Amino acid sequence: MSIMKDKAEKKMLEPFSVFKKNYYYKQDMERAADIAQITPYVTDIRSLPPTEEEIHDFFNGLTEQVVIFTGSFYFYGVVKRWISRIVTAK
Repeated sequence: MSIMKDKAEKKMLEPFSVFKKNYYYKQDMERAADIAQITPYVTDIRSLPPTEEEIHDFFNGLTEQVVIFTGSFYFYGVVKRWISRIVTAK
């Protein structure tokens, strides 16, 4: 998940607490929320690695799991780049 500061509120984030694992990616932009703004509403959330190389390694390490990307529309371009790199590497 990756969201903007103005969306880091209980109404938007509390539904994610039902998932076993939640990961947060802070985008490199001023409007992006910090993980500290998310943790009051989403239990057991972890930060994704900050670099493209670490992200690639993280996703390559997943096996037989469903991954759902959600959040800001700004996150779409980031996820598209990640997936393209992973698919190209295989």
